[in-house]
Amino acid sequence: MLKKCFKFFFAFTFTGVALCLSINMIMTAVIHSNKEVITPNIIGKNLVEALDELEKIDCSLEKSGEEFNQQIPNGVILSQAPSAGVSIREGKSIKVVLSKGGEVIYVPDLFGQSTRAADALLMSANLVMGEVARRYSVAAEKGFVVTQDIEPGTIVEKDSVIGVTVSDGPPIDGTILMPNFVNKHLSDVQNWSVDNNIELKIIYQKTENEQIDIIIKQIPQPDTDITSSKKSEIYVADNSNSNDNNVVYSISTNNNTGSTGAAKNVVEQPQESVEKTSRNIKNLQSNSGGSSDGSNASDNSNGI
Repeated sequence: MLKKCFKFFFAFTFTGVALCLSINMIMTAVIHSNKEVITPNIIGKNLVEALDELEKIDCSLEKSGEEFNQQIPNGVILSQAPSAGVSIREGKSIKVVLSKGGEVIYVPDLFGQSTRAADALLMSANLVMGEVARRYSVAAEKGFVVTQDIEPGTIVEKDSVIGVTVSDGPPIDGTILMPNFVNKHLSDVQNWSVDNNIELKIIYQKTENEQIDIIIKQIPQPDTDITSSKKSEIYVADNSNSNDNNVVYSISTNNNTGSTGAAKNVVEQPQESVEKTSRNIKNLQSNSGGSSDGSNASDNSNGI
């Protein structure tokens, strides 16, 4: 009985081994029945072009990954495995890595940031802090960024270098720099113009802004040296019902008395705007100590 079991086990084992060897031989024969082909170079091609090339040698394509690349457009093959010129069997897959194109990086707004904070913002955006220049400024406090050499919102490449200019505080030699009055009230620039004997042109511009007498634009730009010219233009929000787009007034400052004189540069301006500017000029004269019944006041009434 034991001999019969041993014979049966031996026969079963031998049959199993023979079957496995037969299957292996059959698979090897099938595989080697595919002819050898040479892999083409598909780097730099898009998927459609690459598939056309691989179809010629009866091979398939498999995407193994994607990478950002500033020079190669999105969807173009960066690398392949096996590489070009290698002998493979028909039916094999070629693994490829595709480009995701250039990484989109927007330059952050660094104005008003300390040097350390600006550097941190740039690092978080995969950008690099460049040269740090310094200049006198009234637009930002000492030690804070005034300008940057690439405008905020600009799309740049990864690791681009962004230079900044940092404020050294206001000048101490009597130089007059133009402050930043945008989004401030008209009275702020009027008081400043009196204190610094600046000739001021006020331009009322139609806007949907609910707040009136808010400055929406200025000429020159902040930190411009106006020591010699002592002139500036201020564009002020006007939401009146007037049909006129721009209403222009010039307000000059008398260097001796500090009083103001106004001349209307546009004829037939809306009464509401005239009254509004007259009120502002009157308040300005009162704040500057100028007389409202002297020669300057007479000039104002004639001009308006």
